Amino acid sequence: MRREEIIRRLKAYFEPRERFRIVILFGSVARGDIKRESDVDLAVLAEPALSLRELLRLMGELEDLCGRRADVVQLQDLCEDKPAVAFEVTREGIPLKIVDREEWLRLRERIWHHYLDTEYLRRLNWRYFKEALRRRRAGASSALTQQPQAA
Repeated sequence: MRREEIIRRLKAYFEPRERFRIVILFGSVARGDIKRESDVDLAVLAEPALSLRELLRLMGELEDLCGRRADVVQLQDLCEDKPAVAFEVTREGIPLKIVDREEWLRLRERIWHHYLDTEYLRRLNWRYFKEALRRRRAGASSALTQQPQAA
């Protein structure tokens, strides 16, 4: 199914469902980089928030609708748990439904501030990870050069 058809179907699905205040398509489908294994990635703001059961049911309905796997994340969780992903959703995502533009702009602003406020921590974490990886590789290569002598 082509990107335009997926977008049309998703808009038609969410439009009458008042519980969904914000729906954003992101990922490979939003970028137009659809491959056979691509899934449909959506970020939603529902009032009230979806339970796990409701989230799983929604993903199943969307998979049937789009003919491919669907991953749905709740924006309120994404903002705090994964600020880099939330930032990408707001930066590159395609809004499919925005009930209140002011609410969307406030949420975007909160996500961007949180992303920028935590950027230093992500860089620090990345630096520690690379250093640990470098030490591990150095340890592995020295172990290879110190092979036991034949008796």
